[in-house]
Amino acid sequence: MRESLTTSHLLLDFFGTMVDYSDSWTEQGYHQSHDALLAMGADLSYEQFLHTWSSLFSQFNQQTAQNHHEFSMNDVATAFLKQVLERSPSSEEISTLVDTYGTEWNSGVIYPE
Repeated sequence: MRESLTTSHLLLDFFGTMVDYSDSWTEQGYHQSHDALLAMGADLSYEQFLHTWSSLFSQFNQQTAQNHHEFSMNDVATAFLKQVLERSPSSEEISTLVDTYGTEWNSGVIYPE
């Protein structure tokens, strides 16, 4: 006798399936994020910002590939701000960077036809 199986969950792959996106960490343009950093007291050029952010994000991705533990944007933003501000960032500064960067990054997200 066959047992009836009931589906309890459906997993959807959002990025690359339901939406397309640019996997670039720089091409969308992140001038508002850079301006927010400058307002926080960071002293780095736009190019330095992009390079430092991309390098740090790559490190987080490499760690995830090794240990399979996901990270949040708050994790990346906190580490990044500690590095570029040379102090512990406030929760408001972390939120500002995450929100601003996320808005700019999302400009590269599109719905496929």
